Amino acid sequence: WLAQVYQSQGMMGAAEMCYRKSLQVASQQGNWSGKLSSLLKLALLALEVCMANVSSDHWSSLLQEATSEALKVCFCPLAVFLQALLQFNRKMGARETRRLLEKVVYQPGYPNSIVSTARWYLLRHLYAKNDQELIDVLVKNAEAHSDKRTLELNEKLSSQ
Repeated sequence: WLAQVYQSQGMMGAAEMCYRKSLQVASQQGNWSGKLSSLLKLALLALEVCMANVSSDHWSSLLQEATSEALKVCFCPLAVFLQALLQFNRKMGARETRRLLEKVVYQPGYPNSIVSTARWYLLRHLYAKNDQELIDVLVKNAEAHSDKRTLELNEKLSSQ
């Protein structure tokens, strides 16, 4: 909880140290769920800083490290999605951005909430690339899954 207080006050370095200590304790105790939780909290903290466009390689490296370690613990859809969001934030139009988002959208095993959010970001990416063929495929996927947010975004973007 102390890390969350620091984070809410914009003290990201202090929050990071708290999450790292939590990770250390969980690892020492062999508590894999505590370890996973700490890794994901570190990744979310780093993503928050990256999305605020703070110019520091530290935070993007931290996100990559934390999500990679989380994926070593178990299959973790959120970790894959956070990697995709980092890539989207860095280079929205990059091929790697599309690859990571498509992995979340089209591979089975991901929770609906994560897939829906990834679909929304993927649609933004495809419009930025002006790739109508892939937009059509994604819109059909959104229709098949009754993804209203993505369909609403498609309406807005297609009318511009």
